Amino acid sequence: MVSDGTYLWVNNTADSYILKLRKFDGAIADTYYVGYAPNLLAFDGTHLWAANALDDSVSRLRVSDGALIGTYPVGDMPAGLAFDGTHLWVSSNSDDSVSKLRVSDGALVATYPVGDAPWGVAFDGAHVWVANGSGNSVSKLRASDGTLIGTYPTGNSPSDPVFDGTYVWVTNEGDNSVSKLRASDGALIGTYPTGN
Repeated sequence: MVSDGTYLWVNNTADSYILKLRKFDGAIADTYYVGYAPNLLAFDGTHLWAANALDDSVSRLRVSDGALIGTYPVGDMPAGLAFDGTHLWVSSNSDDSVSKLRVSDGALVATYPVGDAPWGVAFDGAHVWVANGSGNSVSKLRASDGTLIGTYPTGNSPSDPVFDGTYVWVTNEGDNSVSKLRASDGALIGTYPTGN
């Protein structure tokens, strides 16, 4: 789920559509069909982006009216999205890579290797963090040029990183935990149990 400030957008992977919900009561405002199996969403300030896991693409919709602006090819099985202010970063789970797209036109800027089976992506203001699901680690890339800064251990099967202003928190699906890493150097501060 992602918010555009006015509406909430929810992906329905199984049926290949996106719901637009009113924030004040959760009522469905509209339904939009995109690529096959949209599994993650991102908002860039104007457009909603959907990662279409089973047709190796991302779709861009205008949030004001839901119009499909374009669908753009990316690596195999896109699994994570993050917006850095200028570019959209898309992890490709089967390619062990992350792609950088220009949000103005969806053009592929570059593709960079990361760890094994990447999932979620987060932006910390200067770097992109990618959870390597089968690598039990996160990769930190400099957003300006994609240089790999480091790869840092997490728990088992990390899936979704998020940046809180100082730390990167990563869910570990295989351990039922979250790991807390210092964003400045990737140091593991702690791992904390969660629910199943």
